[in-house]
Amino acid sequence: MFKRGHGVDTYLATDTRTGAEVVLKAIDSQVVHAAARLRFEHETRVLRQLTGTGLAELYDSGEADNRLYLVQPLVPGRTLEALLRSGPLPVEEVLTIAIGIAGALSTAHEVGIVHRDVKPANVIVEVNAGRIDAVTLIDFGFARSALLDESVREDLVGTVRYLAPEAAGLLSATPDERSDLYAVGILLFECLTGRPPFPGPSVSGLLRQHLSMPAPAVCDIRSDVPRVLDVILQRLLRKDPVDRYQSAAALAYDVQALRSLLATGDPDPRLTIGRVDHRQHLTDPAFVGRDAELASLRALLTEISDGGSGLVLLDAESGGGKSRLLAELASQAVGLGITALHGQGIRDGVQLPFTLVQGVARDLVNRDDAERLRAGLTERLGDSAQVTAHVLPPLRPLLDVAVDDTGLEAFGPDAFGEERSLAALRLFLSVIATPENPVLLVLDDCQWADTLTVRLLAELFSADADLPPHLGVVAAFRSEEVADDHPLRNLAAAKALHLGRLPDSAITLLAESMAGPLPAQAVATVTRLADGSPFMGAAVLRGLVECGALTAGDGGWVVDEAALAEVQTERRSAAVLVRRLD
Repeated sequence: MFKRGHGVDTYLATDTRTGAEVVLKAIDSQVVHAAARLRFEHETRVLRQLTGTGLAELYDSGEADNRLYLVQPLVPGRTLEALLRSGPLPVEEVLTIAIGIAGALSTAHEVGIVHRDVKPANVIVEVNAGRIDAVTLIDFGFARSALLDESVREDLVGTVRYLAPEAAGLLSATPDERSDLYAVGILLFECLTGRPPFPGPSVSGLLRQHLSMPAPAVCDIRSDVPRVLDVILQRLLRKDPVDRYQSAAALAYDVQALRSLLATGDPDPRLTIGRVDHRQHLTDPAFVGRDAELASLRALLTEISDGGSGLVLLDAESGGGKSRLLAELASQAVGLGITALHGQGIRDGVQLPFTLVQGVARDLVNRDDAERLRAGLTERLGDSAQVTAHVLPPLRPLLDVAVDDTGLEAFGPDAFGEERSLAALRLFLSVIATPENPVLLVLDDCQWADTLTVRLLAELFSADADLPPHLGVVAAFRSEEVADDHPLRNLAAAKALHLGRLPDSAITLLAESMAGPLPAQAVATVTRLADGSPFMGAAVLRGLVECGALTAGDGGWVVDEAALAEVQTERRSAAVLVRRLD
């Protein structure tokens, strides 16, 4: 005997007929608790249904000498838990593990079996010549299926670290196949980073994190992880099961597609995930169709990493996807070791000076490494520290200066006039960017930027100024709200980047990332009404579902021809879009 637990004894043995090593599990049928007996009998019935790659099949079962037993072939290799003691794994190995587990779960889910305890200890990996070439999912002792006795079918089981919110009873949703996929997301995160996404430390704290704490971006922790793999993990780890992958088969398809793209030599390929995932509910759209623009912005990241600087003016019509592009850029910046700080324009906020920079200051103070940034900042600002603290109140926790807003006369009649404020902020933005810590300012909705902020950018990047090294700025605005003669459009040192309309092929990818496979009529309606706008594409698709023109069936999405024809009329199209906008 080499293992005992939950009333089950596990033995290594040899089949005398074939000489093969086997694993034998047994329980004393007269002593063990009734619930344990029910689970053991259920595991035996489950294993009879499971055959295929990545699964340890049932070899034999029965009862002898008042002991129930089952026999399985011994799976060669060691547990993934043991392998992870040596630290994170290479990306290629993690993809192999993901495909293996997803394939095994797909087989189980197709026959109505939910594993309910996916974790590294229940995954066996076989390593040959330094590479993982076989992955096996074991231990279906806690599995749930229609065969399980109702008295124990809804018991909470599983290991808390890998437990989906609904499996822990934190959501009013029935645990199902998607709960297994959440556990896979936790497991893969651990494979890539060497630690789980939610650290705890207590059981209650861990459960709260599962329910409400967003999973960290793997790319922020490890720079060699392709961004699309991070996107896959984020979808696996959505709190609501309707927003996750809906099938293990779809997960396996996307990971295999990613592995094929990586094999071509592209270390960070583009891939629209979820296109084959048959969904009952829509999820958030993927980032699609902006590869060329993103590549142009990445050139700015390279420039500031190498000690340069730059200002990019990014414009698009409303709904053109500028905010989504900025989010993708910021994610890439973090992966390159660049600090991305965000500022947001506010409608009717032009009377507030430096509104966009106030947001940058708040973002800076709220960073986890704010204490590190505090070190030496006041000294580098010198006489400008107190001016900066007055102009940007959110910065006061980082600056070791006392600010008495009622005693400003001590600094002279022009102490906090425009010129002195601009000079202080130019210095502040220059000194926070260093060779060790390049900085990207991401300024969105600059159509509402106040005059002083636009002037700050103009002076910071003017031809006569010493350009601040390691500092980049992307200022985004809505095309239709900024006139041709607006000062923002006439910043001489800026590079202009316009987001045009997306082609129909990209809108199709966007819709499929939200819904999975769609009927051709639905795709045609979405692309026509979206007219190249990613925002409108997502809004139209959601509108089709809300008005009943598109419904989820057992075999996929189904079009209601009459309702769709009504939507396609000009009047009805407008009504659908207005409701979505509201």
